Amino acid sequence: MRGLPRVCTPVLLVVPFSLARSEIEHLMHVDGVAGYLFSSDDPPSAANIARITAEGEWLFPAVKARSVVYLGWSRLIRPRRLYEAMLRGMYRVTAIDATGKWQTQLVPPWYVRYLRTRWNQFQVMRQIEKSRSRVMHWPDTKRATVQAAIDGVRAKAGANDNTGPILQVTGSLGAGGAERQLLSTVIGLVERGHDVQAMCLNCGHRDMDFYLARLREHVPVFSLGDIAEMLIRSNSVLADAATKRMQDPRILRLVGALPLTLREPVLITTLTFLVLRPSVVHLWQDATNIIGGFAALLAGVQRIVLAGRSSAPHHFLYHERYLQPMYRLLLDYPEVILLNNSHAGATSYAAWLGIPTSRIAVIHNGIDSSVFQAAPGARERSRAQWGLSGAEPVVGGVLRLSSEKDPLLWLETAARVRERIPQCRFVLYGDGVMQNEVEAQAQALGLDDVLLLPGVTDDVPAAIRGFDLLLLTSRHEGLPNVLIEAQSLGCPVVTTAVGGAAETIDNGKTGWAVSERSAQALAERCCDVLLDDAWRSVAQVSGPEHIDRHFGLERMLADTRRLYGQLPEGE
Repeated sequence: MRGLPRVCTPVLLVVPFSLARSEIEHLMHVDGVAGYLFSSDDPPSAANIARITAEGEWLFPAVKARSVVYLGWSRLIRPRRLYEAMLRGMYRVTAIDATGKWQTQLVPPWYVRYLRTRWNQFQVMRQIEKSRSRVMHWPDTKRATVQAAIDGVRAKAGANDNTGPILQVTGSLGAGGAERQLLSTVIGLVERGHDVQAMCLNCGHRDMDFYLARLREHVPVFSLGDIAEMLIRSNSVLADAATKRMQDPRILRLVGALPLTLREPVLITTLTFLVLRPSVVHLWQDATNIIGGFAALLAGVQRIVLAGRSSAPHHFLYHERYLQPMYRLLLDYPEVILLNNSHAGATSYAAWLGIPTSRIAVIHNGIDSSVFQAAPGARERSRAQWGLSGAEPVVGGVLRLSSEKDPLLWLETAARVRERIPQCRFVLYGDGVMQNEVEAQAQALGLDDVLLLPGVTDDVPAAIRGFDLLLLTSRHEGLPNVLIEAQSLGCPVVTTAVGGAAETIDNGKTGWAVSERSAQALAERCCDVLLDDAWRSVAQVSGPEHIDRHFGLERMLADTRRLYGQLPEGE
């Protein structure tokens, strides 16, 4: 246990990561430990040993301890667990703080601070409801503090000699288009001989982990807990140097000038970058861009890619006002590159930030059509699963049930299509915060007998094979993966003409991008496709050809490697 300070014994030792049986047996001989909590599935049977459940509950052993030693980040300890420890006579807790140092705190004031913080958060949320702009504003004085700190750290570091991996950093590995594109990028880079690792800031929750197992088949993926484990196990000079570097007053001043919710994530991410020493950091989506962007500058990373969303953040409910000045500050540094996957998205960010579009790189998404294939007989199996035995036309969708995807317009369009084509059936895959609204709207429109809502699917190709048409009704889009994927499988598409959606289509030949945002206009195009067998037959051939030409994986990977400065000469 690297650098563990003297603690108030006897202690309860809490290990939130898996250990080998030999490691557990070694810990059981450590002096001053009264009891143990292990997250291992099958810990040894002993009176002073208990386990941490999959839900994070501590099943305390019947021991008398004076303090808790937690082998992980203090920020990941659930307050309820410390309250329970305090009731059992444990009044101190030792854990790693966000700079990588062991810190011992008294539990009662720690718990009081937690309650005070929760109250403050409640007050902030009330203020946000009244005036979001006032609460989320980031003053110019704090920007100046951050910029001075970055300049000082960069000047001290000088030329960086990081030769480590390409590090892909995301907030989530949930069932989204950006996450799917990250997976494709990682696999392609690994197959071409690059050293790639990944970091997920919020993994550990089921809805955030959809692609986690698949990503781990190809590269190491670090969660916050994994990083703490790595630090605790490490005896390397590099880890010691990283934690020492984190005590630089300039880093602490910078973090102190950030909004409260960003401070610990920026510190932990900076420490991670100092240990891993990546040559390139590729960040995905706005909040992660800000956290990782500051961390990468502080760690001296020489190539920092900020991959934006479909449109600038002010189009979305989650938008926080400090994003704009922070993006502008990050883009003052030449090693920082802002990336978008569509020209429409780049234009949106440029207008929001007040910068020329030339400051934003555009790389269209890529798909490996040799891999993104449905198994033989997928169409028949999918339709059988949906309870269809005939040749009924099927309009399908694969989307997140959230406001930016506008699933209610999808349902209204379906109802209009049904009026003209009564035998048509509808299958809408996805889940999200609007699940209840979608179900209620479907019932109100009388679609119960013709609509299926199967939830999330892990076999998108098979689902698309079962469709005769894919419908997308988004309010905002970047470059929708699902439109690219559908056309690659020969499925015609109809979409609202938002963001980069129209960039994916050979309009009139592989599908339609509809400018008028109405159920009537969308339904008319859907019916045109469904009632014209000859047009649909041509589109089934034209779609894959169009995608191979303009959205192939090789082109996307070459552009990405060029952006990283890692494309060998002649390629």
